[in-house]
This record gives sequence, structure tokens and C-alpha cells, in this order.
Amino acid sequence: MTFPSEHKDYIPMVFTRVLESRVPEKLITSGKEEERSTIDNRKEKKGKKSKKKTTNIYGKTSNHEEQGPGLIVNISDKTLTNNQILKRIGNDNEIIIKKADKRGAVVVLNRNEYIEEVKRQLADPGVYEELSCDPKFSIAKEIKNVLDNALNTDLIDQDIYDFLTVKFPITPVMYILPKIHKSLVHPPGRPIVSGCDSILSKIGVFLDRILNPIASCAESFIRDTTDFLEKINDIEVTGEVMLASFDVTSLYTSIDHDRGLKAINKKLLTTQYFVEARRFIIQLLELVLTKNYFLFGDTFYLQLRGTAMGANMAPAYANIVMSVLEEDLVYVSHHFCYVAAWWRYIDDVFLIWTGTEDMLREFHDYLNGIDETIKFTLVYSDTNIQFLDVNVRIENDRLVTKLYTKTTDKNDLLMYNSQHPRKTKESIPYSQLLRIKRIESDTGSLENLLKQF
Repeated sequence: MTFPSEHKDYIPMVFTRVLESRVPEKLITSGKEEERSTIDNRKEKKGKKSKKKTTNIYGKTSNHEEQGPGLIVNISDKTLTNNQILKRIGNDNEIIIKKADKRGAVVVLNRNEYIEEVKRQLADPGVYEELSCDPKFSIAKEIKNVLDNALNTDLIDQDIYDFLTVKFPITPVMYILPKIHKSLVHPPGRPIVSGCDSILSKIGVFLDRILNPIASCAESFIRDTTDFLEKINDIEVTGEVMLASFDVTSLYTSIDHDRGLKAINKKLLTTQYFVEARRFIIQLLELVLTKNYFLFGDTFYLQLRGTAMGANMAPAYANIVMSVLEEDLVYVSHHFCYVAAWWRYIDDVFLIWTGTEDMLREFHDYLNGIDETIKFTLVYSDTNIQFLDVNVRIENDRLVTKLYTKTTDKNDLLMYNSQHPRKTKESIPYSQLLRIKRIESDTGSLENLLKQF
């Protein structure tokens, strides 16, 4: 593919294919249960224990020691090592262990409740459709047709053709991460599609490299917490104002394909990609969006709307769609004259509002009438608000920031006697202290937090 020199960063011209053999993440480990049971039995001096066949959600059977309902082993048993306890827990067919959606906690879920939450989400006919068979081969044929045409017309070279072709694709698998920050009892789940080395995975990587530079050009774009802090650092707050935040509900699965494709095409017109190149990029994007399938249990599903969490190009794609929505419908609204600041991190918006509370609610209603599927939630206060991992408050006509943590946040700990490189272990406390120092604008609060280390 030939591109103007000033846009070389938009697309990789030379790729190195890294061959990896990855197994898609399963919802519960069971493949090695029989092997584990054999190892444990070798440690038993005498006697045989009854075996109980169980079936996991993939329809596979496995054996484990029958110990009654719930956890297989009493974890208070002082004779067992930590590894033995973890192995026994991993073999329990009535639970599923997942990391939390945010902030590092490990969550033990009732298996049946977990499956019911997944099925509840998959039952939405506007988002998912059940398939009768694996569509992998038909998708591979469509990808080949698009790539063959691009290669024959010199849009791409052989290196890019080989990179975009996955010879031995792995089936994408869906799972959910529990949102315990929403509810500790029956937490809703964030759907994730593990698509590593799937038929569309390389195209997703390719599109991500193209779309990311475009997404970062948005007027409201926030890269991370550091970028956000730099933007609000010099703001003076005078008069009666409110701090507010909008959050798009389930943005990734809410973007209509037509709206998304039109948004990307509009932004591609602002670049120097020529017509054939833009058409090729849209063709690849359409394949990723409309052929996004996955496996749950023993059933294949097709996602009819939005993009999958876990796809490489998903954040950049969502960012661009939101930026076009802002340009076309938000900035031109008569409500926007009361917005003193508006910054967005993908689906989270921080704003400073100079109008009344009723006018802010009217603005919220207007935003929720923009699109049939994209809906916003609103939080506001005249004193302080949380955005990302920052608590922002108004103090003496300035914005003061503090570190914000949820009650469900947990720390991931690394033992100092681990085999990690010394520099890795030393960098962990340094980076955490640097994060605190960066966010905490009040010297007194900063000193109190540093005393905890």
C-alpha cells in the first residue's frame, strides 16, 4: 500500500509475524483435573477414594474426588500447602474464579449464577445472534477475497498480506468479568471476547495502528490520568459552577455498525489516504465488525451491534465514533455554551458546567435523545466529583485533586523473594509513589499517604 510520507506512522509497512501457540481462555479449568487427581493420589499412602464425574460448561467430563458440595477442601486444613489448596479449589465444579472488572480483586463466583449472567446478556436479540455452526471457514474465504484484490492492485505488499492471513486460527471465546464495584451481590459482568490468534485478530491489530493516530486528534481526547491532570492544572473556577461527568452505558456494544463505519470514513477523509486505500480500510473494518463471532459453552454466536471488548481496534474505534458524535451533535447544541470544559476518556466525560442544575439535566436529556442505542448516565456536584482515579474538588477558585480508590479496590502484591528481575521489584513502589505524588495536589494529604509506605 502506498501512502504519503507524512502519514507513515499511520500504518506499519513491515511486519514480523510472531508465531505463538495460544489456547483460548476457558471459563473454568478442567482439562488437567484427571492429571492433578493422579498426582494427588500418588501422595496417598493407602486406600481409594470415590470419584465423581462432572461436566463443565464446554460439555467435557472430568473426575475429581467427591468431597461434598461447595469447596472441595477445607482451606483451614493446616496440613495442606498453598499450592495444594489452590489445586483443590481449581477443581471445584461449583465455582468459577475470575479477576474483577477493575482494580485487581479476585472474585469467586457461583458457577450457575455466572452462566446465567452470560446467558442473560446473550439473550439480547439486538446485540447477539445464535449460529448453527462455526463460521470460521466462510469468514476466511471473505478475508482472502479482500486481501487478494488488495495485493493484485498493489494496495498492500506480500509482507502485509502474510501478516493479515491467520493460517491456523483459534476460535474466539467469550467470558465475563464481574463488576463488583457495581454490586457485590450478583454483580453484572463485562463481556470480553478472547480473540488472540483468531481469524480476525491480525486485521484488528492492523486497523488499530491506522485508527489510533486519528483518535488522538479529537478535541476532547484524554490519553490517561497524567494527560487529564495537565489539562485541568491551570483552570481557574470563578462564579457558580458545577463539576459533572457523563458515562456512556456499554459503549462498545452500543455502536450501530452504520454509524461507526460512517464515522470512520468521515475521519479518513481528513487524512491523506487516497480513495482506494480508504476503501480497503473500510472493507477490513466492516469484516471485523460484521463477522465478530465467538463461542460460549458449545454454542457459536455472532455480535450484531458494536465491537467486542478485547478487540485490538475497539478503543480507537469507539474513540473516533464518540469524537464524530461530539462534533456533529454535542458541540453545536445550544446547551454547550454553558460548558466551560469538556474532556473525554473513551466513554467517560468530565465537564465544568456554568448553567443551572435544571439546565444540566436538560442537556443530559438532549444527549440521550441523540442516538437510539448510545445512552449517557450523569453524575454532578457543586463541590467534588470522581473521574478516572482522581477525585476533583473546587477549593479557592482552583481545582484540587486527590487519589480516588473504590471500596472494592485490591492490591496485587509481588513477593520480594520472587524470581523477577531486581529492577522490576524496585520499580513497583517507585511507580506507585510517583502516581500518588502526581495526583495529590495537596501537600498535607500527600505526606499522609506517603507515611503508609
